[in-house]
Amino acid sequence: MVSIPVSLFQLVVGISAFKATNGEFLSTLWRYGIGAQFRGSPVLSPDRRTLYVGGNDHALHALDTTTGFLRWMFHTNGYVLTTPVVVPDGSKIIFGSDDWNLYAVSSNGSKVWSYSTGYTVRSSPCLSLDSTVFFGSSDGTLHAIWTSNGRVRWRFTTPTGNQILTTPTISLDGLLVFFAADDYHVYAINVLSGSLHWSQSPNSGNYIRSSPVVTGIGTHGIVIVGCNDGGLYALRVADGSQAWSYSTGGFIISSPVLSPDHSTVYVGSDDTYLHAVETYTGNPRWKYRTDGRVRGSPIVSPGDGTVYVGSNDYKLHGVYAQTGKQRFYFDTGYSVLTYPVILDIHGQVIIYLAATDGIVYALKPTSATTTHTARPPEPFRTGDTIQSRVTNVLLIVMGVQLHISL
Repeated sequence: MVSIPVSLFQLVVGISAFKATNGEFLSTLWRYGIGAQFRGSPVLSPDRRTLYVGGNDHALHALDTTTGFLRWMFHTNGYVLTTPVVVPDGSKIIFGSDDWNLYAVSSNGSKVWSYSTGYTVRSSPCLSLDSTVFFGSSDGTLHAIWTSNGRVRWRFTTPTGNQILTTPTISLDGLLVFFAADDYHVYAINVLSGSLHWSQSPNSGNYIRSSPVVTGIGTHGIVIVGCNDGGLYALRVADGSQAWSYSTGGFIISSPVLSPDHSTVYVGSDDTYLHAVETYTGNPRWKYRTDGRVRGSPIVSPGDGTVYVGSNDYKLHGVYAQTGKQRFYFDTGYSVLTYPVILDIHGQVIIYLAATDGIVYALKPTSATTTHTARPPEPFRTGDTIQSRVTNVLLIVMGVQLHISL
């Protein structure tokens, strides 16, 4: 183990690949570090050339997806714990900050507008087709804001004013927006008017920190959400009545996601398992065990039929969506609380993960170890120390390249 103080230089290393029992790997193409945690997940620009992610360094980072080089940073006055959204034409990236603001930033990193809630914003925003962004704040208010100018369309405040930490989601017909608050309730709000359609407590007295997902239209629609009592609940879109429930053995902080055909819902639990459940019945399909609480939300890659999910066992797991068998894993050395974003080009998959170790990883499934493309991350802060097991390091010191064998 070699300890290297980092102050005047950037670090370029080749990273090891992590292997599963079947011989497949997740190899690292590049990584980008900030010296602070990432708690929000990354998103891609519509042209797939830029990756956006917020960090505990109070900034939104825009990275080149091919090289990992920093394009620009936009600084706020608080932690950026939310996952950004990008408007369809790519012209604005919208995200919340602990400095009480929702920001819209242009694709070149300049501020377009900001909207102050007066309270922290830890609810990630979601977009509607009519150019409205929805998000919650810690005073229990759901805000509907026009993306064009940042002006208020409407606000809805819950009866108790308890904080909203979940990400809203919109019904497939675009008429209702759903969210959960810390008053133990799921809410359905009319998108046009901001009026309450219904509210429902799946299991009274238990927090809901899991963001809902919705499928189906009209009388066939259901909204699915996890609860701290360990239950996964399906509520009818029409009136909030319960369609089914499924019990796990631990808190559900992870947000459920649907398979591409909406037939299966995947969710993590503090019982250390990733669960796969039939969407319209709640019947179990399979469950996959990790070695830690699964608080990261899963994501499904349709191109390679893999579910990716993070765990408190420090790993990003790749699991076959049909069978629940392990495909591979990647060990970050820290709890994985975010979900990755998948770039899938004709079945060629790249996984981008922002981890709590303060590093964004670009990972590629492969059947054999390869020589990885190295790149310099954003300079680490003065006084930081990197501990490395690598054997070849390229240091860039004031513009001069130095090769060192360790």
